[in-house]
Amino acid sequence: MVDGNRKQVRRSVYGRTIADVQAKLIEIQGQAQGGSLPITRGREPTLAQFAARWLAGMEGHVRPRTLHRYRELLDLHILPTLGRTPLSKASVEHVNQLLATCHRAGLSARTCNYLRGTLRTLLREAERQGLVTRNVAALARPLPQERTETAILTPEQARWVLAAAERDPDGPLWVLGLTTGARLSEMLGLRWSDVDLLEGAVEYPAEAGCSMTIRQTLQETPKALRDKHGRWLVQAAKTERSHRRVPLSQLAVDALRRQRAQQREWQLAAGRRWEDLGLVFTDPLGEPLAATTVTHRWGRRLWRKGRDGQPDGPLYGLPPIKFHAATRHSVASFLLAAGVPMKTVSELLGHSQLATTADVYTHVAETLKREASDAISRVLGG
Repeated sequence: MVDGNRKQVRRSVYGRTIADVQAKLIEIQGQAQGGSLPITRGREPTLAQFAARWLAGMEGHVRPRTLHRYRELLDLHILPTLGRTPLSKASVEHVNQLLATCHRAGLSARTCNYLRGTLRTLLREAERQGLVTRNVAALARPLPQERTETAILTPEQARWVLAAAERDPDGPLWVLGLTTGARLSEMLGLRWSDVDLLEGAVEYPAEAGCSMTIRQTLQETPKALRDKHGRWLVQAAKTERSHRRVPLSQLAVDALRRQRAQQREWQLAAGRRWEDLGLVFTDPLGEPLAATTVTHRWGRRLWRKGRDGQPDGPLYGLPPIKFHAATRHSVASFLLAAGVPMKTVSELLGHSQLATTADVYTHVAETLKREASDAISRVLGG
């Protein structure tokens, strides 16, 4: 860099990531040019330079975890390969080669396609600014992904879970998941003020309708973001469809009443140490629960063995199905198999589009088609 007296000034720039370094370089260039566009001597920006500007501009417009994921994918996979490429010189073949190389290096096809999606979003902004004439990432070929059938509980296994839930501290959370299909982050962010249990009603009055309203999610903040955002990220429901009222069955109402009684016992035991955040699901001190804690305890109860090798967990013997699949996916499959319309299931789950529900539960739809075909044959005597 040269000052007004043509004296060369050297500056050392440091950062934890490539994007951090590029952002600092751009800031220095901008200061030297009196705030003008940070592209010197008519040169167009490289992909890395534009990525730094893009990430800075996305701050506050996307969720912190989303921005963190963008930064990770760029720094770990995209910029080391394409970072020095002038923006307008990036080609479809560059993107195809990037995906192929990452896939050969061990990344799953799904992760590689996330790379393509991140690059496509970035280049969409470059296209909007007139820096590129076409979005080469959108034109690149996504890698084919093998569709694997999601493992879910059978109705009999679901009944085992409900029985075990009556004597497990995490039981109310299991029941709510198995009866509503809500996302784990939505249940962990649920507040008592969002739950209507119709106090005073001994039995579930179906016509009145006990319910819960999904308004927010709660997730543990990635460690790299905790200095800025704290340990917990509490955010409004992501889309209009995610913000929804969910009817509660008698099973769910009973489970939530057990949870409230359990919390009251914890509060008395904790005394002044109790953290009153108004959350439905907490630890014994009133603090939020981490999804990793819930899923770890769920897994341990599924196939844990004692020292003698005999079953030691309340659900020992169930296949190793993840919590998300055992609750959300199982609920959707049960409802579709029972003949509930796809649109109703989609609204209950809070999917942003009906196509999402149809895509995720294709295997269930195919089973229903076969059953429908068999029913026609029986009716016609075929």
